[in-house]
Amino acid sequence: MAKDLLGKALPPDTHGSPVDVTPGPAADDLWWQPGWRDVIRSVGWHWVLVLPAAGVVALCVMGFFRPHYFAMFWWLGFKGLIWALAIPVMLLADVARRATGARKEPFCIHCGYTLTGLPVQGLCPECGSVYSPTMIDEYRRDPKWFIHRYKAQKNLPKQDVPLPPGNFAGSKKRRSRDGT
Repeated sequence: MAKDLLGKALPPDTHGSPVDVTPGPAADDLWWQPGWRDVIRSVGWHWVLVLPAAGVVALCVMGFFRPHYFAMFWWLGFKGLIWALAIPVMLLADVARRATGARKEPFCIHCGYTLTGLPVQGLCPECGSVYSPTMIDEYRRDPKWFIHRYKAQKNLPKQDVPLPPGNFAGSKKRRSRDGT
């Protein structure tokens, strides 16, 4: 651990921004996503919202065998069908975020390796990526946003070298011909 001039222990550097994420050699753009077991646990009673979409899909399949079932689409209305299909899509998009947030132990955001018993921050023994508690908490809060920011920071321009300070106070200001 680093020490300052008085011999006090300095706190470790924290990494919570995607700029600080340096994946290991094998995990360039690899991110941990919850598995089916995690998803099923986090959905709970919300599976009920999938039933209207299952009915619409069943109605479409039955419509190929009996064309008069397509008349049900007119009865239900186009907006009702869109809602019946959109709700499960939105549910599945939210389930991954909730399943990631439900994971309580510290884990590598790249490979999902459980980091319990390891130092507070360091390199993941599984994939070699950097980890820290603030980075894990930020990823846990909203993984899609964290990944989006990480990918967007690759497109940022390189930082310019700052100009050395000059003696601008002592330099004479030339007046222009137009009086400004």
